[in-house]
Amino acid sequence: MPITGAYSPYALVYNGAGEAAINRYSDFDCADYASDGYQDLARRFLAFSDQTFMEDDAVAGFGIVTMLADAAAAVGDDPVAIAEYLHGQTYELEGYPFTMAWTEWGEMSQAQPLFTTLGPGPAPEGVNEAGDWYPETLLLPEPLEPYDPAG
Repeated sequence: MPITGAYSPYALVYNGAGEAAINRYSDFDCADYASDGYQDLARRFLAFSDQTFMEDDAVAGFGIVTMLADAAAAVGDDPVAIAEYLHGQTYELEGYPFTMAWTEWGEMSQAQPLFTTLGPGPAPEGVNEAGDWYPETLLLPEPLEPYDPAG
């Protein structure tokens, strides 16, 4: 039975708990570790960084910078203009399990929180220098219904 604790990077969990974490530790992720997009992005990330695994926070950071750079290039540096621009866009981001899109009031409209577990691996070639383990998908739900402040 998987357990979910306070968010911890998978490499840190494995370094601390070792084999006891395999098929037990689970977490919600914004990285689709099984996708070609994640694996290509992770190989590029590991080639230029001193990290041994591209955690989902790094994938989220990549996505945030990509979207903000697009918005700033389109509308400048005004925060209100950036927000309005982003709310009108959709993004298919490398490594993400779902399309980034928003409602007019700013909620993510297509969010699908991916649930993974620390699996035994092996990891695909070149994406995990931290060990043989690799995250495995447990569940990718249908898109969640966004909060509606008028509802």
